[in-house]
Amino acid sequence: MATMRRKFTFEQKALIVLGILKEDKSISQLSSEHGIHANVLQTPASVFTA
Repeated sequence: MATMRRKFTFEQKALIVLGILKEDKSISQLSSEHGIHANVLQTPASVFTA
């Protein structure tokens, strides 16, 4: 049986991106905390820091 795909709310996504922008933790640390692959967080990080 296939697993259900997780859905993040806008607020959850915003908190993760804000964590990237604060630069308190690395992208790999945030991705492991939230159970997301680091490549998924790389795109928003590059958009907002450019």
